[in-house]
Amino acid sequence: MFGTSAESVRPAHHPRLGLTSQAGGVAASLLKLAQTLRSGGATAGVLVASPGVSGFQVISNPETASLTDLRQELAALRARLEDSLLSGSTSPSEDVDEARQSLAEAATELARPDTEIPRLLLRLSWAADHLLRAGDTARLTDDLTPAHAQLAVAAATLWRIAMRLFSE
Repeated sequence: MFGTSAESVRPAHHPRLGLTSQAGGVAASLLKLAQTLRSGGATAGVLVASPGVSGFQVISNPETASLTDLRQELAALRARLEDSLLSGSTSPSEDVDEARQSLAEAATELARPDTEIPRLLLRLSWAADHLLRAGDTARLTDDLTPAHAQLAVAAATLWRIAMRLFSE
């Protein structure tokens, strides 16, 4: 489900985010959104996928996402990260490798019948942090692409959804 064009992502009545969707600033705006989601400055529900969106689609309603949705989104994020690396849209780095490992461990944990929630949340948190750091590094070296930023937003959103699911 994660995977649309960066241009279609917009905050839902959330002017505090200060996002723009101008072509030159799309990746930087998405990275800022990921940082805001990660810091708790916004919930996953602020994301809106417009009709006809062709890339970044968060669970249709993050506020009502289920455990099954979480599993599917985690699998989709892992696949997108691999595809992004294979296509060259995301540059390999230690942070990207750490994110891959954290996502794999989160998937393993989520597949267990006796899922250890703190461990799962920690792995998702680490994945989001590593993808944010990879995006920041890419930004500093003028190598930031929408793919970097979309992966960071997807990971931060996934972590927020898991936090909501397991805090009930």
